[in-house]
Amino acid sequence: MAYAESIERILNTVILGDEDGPAQWALLYNAENKTVGVNCLDNHRIRKLLEHYELLINASVFDSDRAMKYWASMQDYRTAVVILQEKKEFTDEKVKDFQRLINFWFQLWNELWSIEGCTNYAHMLSSGHIAEFMFKWRNLYRFSQQGWEKFNHVFSTFYFRRINHGGKRYVQSVKSKLLPIARWLQCCLLWMIGYGNQIASGAVINDMNDQRMQEESSNEE
Repeated sequence: MAYAESIERILNTVILGDEDGPAQWALLYNAENKTVGVNCLDNHRIRKLLEHYELLINASVFDSDRAMKYWASMQDYRTAVVILQEKKEFTDEKVKDFQRLINFWFQLWNELWSIEGCTNYAHMLSSGHIAEFMFKWRNLYRFSQQGWEKFNHVFSTFYFRRINHGGKRYVQSVKSKLLPIARWLQCCLLWMIGYGNQIASGAVINDMNDQRMQEESSNEE
């Protein structure tokens, strides 16, 4: 419990807040078996955490050799990420510098965590996939996925709060988790391409009815 309190103190009074205005972040920690759960933070908070990563290492790692590997690997990682976030076009030398730093970082990271530390993102970095993308497109900023990640949050919020998760309101209705989501996505698409106001006013429906009547008249003739 003392460990959890020390980590929370660092994050709330140094990384995410300060002594005068502390944050209210809580560590997912199982006191019975003394294990830390999966703690998820958004991109903005993760960047702050990486800036003060050494504070967490000092509070969590008591093997000096292992702690040194963490410190060294994080220096290379942070420098590489700064390159990755640049908004200007990458030169070949800049991409090579990025991959060199990632190689240094991953060598130490692999010594620390072995296969357990090879996540999807770690694989993309260490294997050179990101470097290949940088060589081809010369910039990652224009392909930022933050908007997509934000949409995933909106999507999950809609699923958990706005639909009945596959239940049926009426006996004759279709039981499906996908249909309400599909209808919502269609509505979003129509609003984004400019048909929202027309649908709300009934103009689109009237146009569809007029078109159907014209088709029926032409078929009768």
